[in-house]
Amino acid sequence: MSESSLVKHEVFTKWAKEQGVQICKVAAARFPGRGLGIVATDNIKAGDVLAVVPVSTLITASLVSADVRRKLGRITVHGLLAAILTLDAQRPKSTWQEWRAVWPSRQDFKDTIPLLWESQWPELLPPGAKEILRGQIRKSDKDFKLVLKAFPEVAKEDYLYHWLVVNSRSFYYIIPGMMKLPPSDCMALCPFMDYFNHAETGVKSPVSLQERSPC
Repeated sequence: MSESSLVKHEVFTKWAKEQGVQICKVAAARFPGRGLGIVATDNIKAGDVLAVVPVSTLITASLVSADVRRKLGRITVHGLLAAILTLDAQRPKSTWQEWRAVWPSRQDFKDTIPLLWESQWPELLPPGAKEILRGQIRKSDKDFKLVLKAFPEVAKEDYLYHWLVVNSRSFYYIIPGMMKLPPSDCMALCPFMDYFNHAETGVKSPVSLQERSPC
C-alpha cells in the first residue's frame, strides 16, 4: 500500500472509531492484485470479536427523507442507497467523506466489473456470467430512470459508480419493521466491516446483529 493510500485508511479508521466502531486485532491492508482486505495485528482465537459497529453508523434506507422517497417512488433499496450516496456526493462536504476516500475508485470498477466494460469484452464472458450481467444492466437502468426523473441533474456515470459501491460493499441487513422486503433489498453499508467483504472463496466468519457486543 502506498504511503498516501495508507494515510487515507488511517484517517478512515480514526473516523470510524470516533463514530463508535470498535476494532480489535485487525487492520486494513491492500493486497497486490487483490484489492483491499484485513490483516491480523495480533493472535486471533476462534470466537474472538474483531469489530463492533453501532447500528447508527450504517447507511440504510432508513436514512432517506420522506421527500426523497416520495420523489423516487417504487425504487429498489439498492437503487435508493445509490441515490442518497450520489446526492450526498454533490454536497460541499460529504457526510461520509473519510469513508468514501477508501472506497474503490471509478478506475478500479472499470478494470474489474463487466457492467462498465466496452461492448465487445462482455461477449467473452461464460454464459452464467453473461446472464448475471444482463440482470445488472436491467436493474441499474431501471433504477437510474427513476432517479433521473426525480433528480435530472444526476449524471449516469456518477449514479452508476455509487450503484456499484452498494452492489459490491453491502451487507445483508433487515431494518426493524421492514421484514417483508425481498432478500435482494435487505442491504446496508457498514463502515470498516466492508473490509471483511473480500474473499477468494467462501468463509465462515459470522456477522451477528446485536445491540452490543464486547470487543
